[in-house]
Amino acid sequence: MKVKATALGFYDHVRRRPGNVFRLTKDEDFTPLWMVEVPEDTPELTTPVGPIKDGHVPDFSHPAREPVAMSQVGGGKVPKAGKEAAKKAAANVKKGEGKGKK
Repeated sequence: MKVKATALGFYDHVRRRPGNVFRLTKDEDFTPLWMVEVPEDTPELTTPVGPIKDGHVPDFSHPAREPVAMSQVGGGKVPKAGKEAAKKAAANVKKGEGKGKK
């Protein structure tokens, strides 16, 4: 079955971006959460990785080799709740209350 990604997803060890068309290895892998079925004659399509902010264009010959840190999901911003939790965890470790305590 051929499908088109409607949102960012991960399938067969490859990050799939919206608009990517690819073949499922098993029909049971289909999920309507981020895929739609397309006709079998639809050409497969993979979105190339764009340049990083400094203008460097990485040479990724396969989308699976794209480092996770380059993801554009969420614009690279940490949610406010995440920042507060990180500060609290760091403070607890300094006090000896976190995972660093033996």
